[in-house]
Amino acid sequence: MRLAFALCIALAIPLSTTDATAQTETFQDRVAGAELRSGAFDLYQKDGELLLAIPRDMFERRLIWYAEVSGYPTDAVALGGNALGARLIQLERRPDRVMVRSLSGTAFEKVSGDPHYTGGRDKLRPVNLAVERANLGPIIVDFPILAEDDTGAVLVDLRDAFGGDIVGYSVAALLASTGLAPGPNDPDRSYVVEASVFPDNLFVRSQLTFEATDQSGLAQPVSVETAHSIAVLPETPMERRAHDDRVGFFFTEYLVYESAFGDVQSRDRAALRFRLEHAEPDAPRPSDPVEPIVFYLSREIPERWRPYIRQAVEDWQTAFEAAGFTNAIIARDAPSHEEDPDWSPEDVRHSVIRWVAQPVQNAMGPNIHDPRSGEILSAHILVWPDVVNLFSRYYYMLMHRTDPAAAKLPLPEALQGRILRYVVSHEVGHTLGLRHNHRASTAWTTAQLKDPEFTARNGSTSSIMAYGRFNYVAAPDDGVSRFIPIIGPYDRHAIRWGYSTGLNAEELAAIAAEAEDRPELRWGAGELGEEYLARFDPRVQTENIGADRISATRAGIDALHASLAALPTAVEEARNPEALLVVTYDEALSRYVGIAGSVGKLIGGVSQTLGGDRPFAYVDPQEQRQAVEFLAGEAILGLDAFAEPGLLARFRPIGGLITVESAAAEIMSEVLNRERVRMVYMQRKLHGDAFMSLQDYIGQITETLLADLPSKGLVSPARQGAILAYIDILTDLTAEDGNGEDLAALVDAGFPMEVAMVATGELKGTSIGEIATAELERMIALLGAGSSESGEGEE
Repeated sequence: MRLAFALCIALAIPLSTTDATAQTETFQDRVAGAELRSGAFDLYQKDGELLLAIPRDMFERRLIWYAEVSGYPTDAVALGGNALGARLIQLERRPDRVMVRSLSGTAFEKVSGDPHYTGGRDKLRPVNLAVERANLGPIIVDFPILAEDDTGAVLVDLRDAFGGDIVGYSVAALLASTGLAPGPNDPDRSYVVEASVFPDNLFVRSQLTFEATDQSGLAQPVSVETAHSIAVLPETPMERRAHDDRVGFFFTEYLVYESAFGDVQSRDRAALRFRLEHAEPDAPRPSDPVEPIVFYLSREIPERWRPYIRQAVEDWQTAFEAAGFTNAIIARDAPSHEEDPDWSPEDVRHSVIRWVAQPVQNAMGPNIHDPRSGEILSAHILVWPDVVNLFSRYYYMLMHRTDPAAAKLPLPEALQGRILRYVVSHEVGHTLGLRHNHRASTAWTTAQLKDPEFTARNGSTSSIMAYGRFNYVAAPDDGVSRFIPIIGPYDRHAIRWGYSTGLNAEELAAIAAEAEDRPELRWGAGELGEEYLARFDPRVQTENIGADRISATRAGIDALHASLAALPTAVEEARNPEALLVVTYDEALSRYVGIAGSVGKLIGGVSQTLGGDRPFAYVDPQEQRQAVEFLAGEAILGLDAFAEPGLLARFRPIGGLITVESAAAEIMSEVLNRERVRMVYMQRKLHGDAFMSLQDYIGQITETLLADLPSKGLVSPARQGAILAYIDILTDLTAEDGNGEDLAALVDAGFPMEVAMVATGELKGTSIGEIATAELERMIALLGAGSSESGEGEE
């Protein structure tokens, strides 16, 4: 007994009075009379039991466990999507239990110098063992072993674990994000609905019920349906493709110890990609793959939208042709229940486009990938129907004056379908591994955007992964007929880099380097990456298009003015004209602020150039001055169209001017804020008189904002809101300290200190306090003088 006790201590095996060899029932007894389904595991169902036989070799494999919510109550909407989690796991056998250990964030990401090392014990070097021992993942859940057969397969019951809220895949946590406050799930009202096994995965659907409190404090029961897929990963991981900052792919990140480059420790990234291989490697390219990327259109998608969604998927075939593949990506209707009763849209084996019947204006395209290699295993695109309404109004606002089909709201079904096709195609790009490329929004000049032949070939942006939506730069008499973005040159370039086969590192680098000479192929590059540059680079824009920032913005404002003037007539035949009028007006006003405010990035702006000894360049000083004058002048005055008395009298007779004044204040915050002050100060300090001084900068704002004030009568609502906001901003700038809490938060989020200091407006040493104080006094004097002049002329 002492020897047995000592052996258990040495091997960290818990002592137990029962073990797999001492069960009162044999394996055969437990499964006798049960319905058997065979796959990666054997599943036995009888008398309410849900028994899973785990084969012995499964304890040596890596698996991925993905879970999502498959059924929500209508009033509980998780804006972040429905995913509960995706983790690399390993099953571990103990004498009386099976443990599920999470490996995500641990050993699988911390590999040796061998790029294909997966944690197995073959050909291990000492550093590999050290990594494994230093990184212990948590046990997510455990299952008592009920029996064992003579092959070493063990039997467990799935009901208790999957009938509860599993830590790491918590439904309660997701419900909390919807505004509900759930307690623990009720075991009496929570259960496993169904389970299936397939050649490489286990699928379990459960229903969990919680007692939750809503935002009003009212208690209510909430039932949620969950779907869990546990899939066996390939024994041989796909070959990694080292991430390149010049091409915008999502990536999996891992640590490398004792690398071939001599680093003791370094961090590497692998791009996320589907596995595509040529069916005939020696055949002329392009040629068909062994297995194409297949997206299933889920059963609930309305029939009228299916052709557009199918086309959205297959539009990407042109990009894959650039990578040497034909028929690389296809769309199929999901099989009916009669055709395949076991088919499920939540099954991790399938890439599926879902139609989510909830009141959300969004779409999203997450993917599930092998963290060892970056191989995308499947993707679940979510489309909420109201996104069609949102983008239809958006299209009307920008394209009413140019596209005859946008004369009225709602838009014709065919046009709505083309818009839906664009939305889904963008999400498909994400599932293929592509990140946003907002630099592509400004790839084309005003002249190109007004050219019918050019836009027919290239659309309004160089990438469908941009947020540059529709071609509002084109005027009615330009003859342009393609207004919606399409798969562009950057998309073909990125897919070529990511999916071409048989290329070595030098050849891949050469593809990425093509962006140095072709701006339309560029993505945010370098250590800072696109997310940081987006704050300072006027070429990185969302919801805006055009390389010529000011002229393109003028065109956008003209487009908004035209749609606003026609709005009362455009909604006359709608189901609820007044409600549609209000929501479209508010969205148009918000869009106006976004389009006009995009010019603010020119002030103190920095652009990335790629190549050469100076990879960054400051925006031309004259263009910066023009931006200040435009924003404080034209952009503010253009807001007066939203204060038209006849329009506001229809739906907002009280408080209508407040929204216009608030919009003016938002634009003024783009003209002058702490971030811009720091950038203008820095440029002057580094490059001297060619750039604006802070005195010049703020003085120009004052003079433009107060130019041509009426000698009699009231100042317009927009200008009044802008003047009041400007006074508030100057008052705030009299204090020179930045926001220490925001600074710490940005640094914690990974921003370099110097970027965080600019972003939070660290202004010590700039003398902005003295300058702002003096400018306030000057402005008050100017306003007072204007008021006196106005008074002298009155009787």
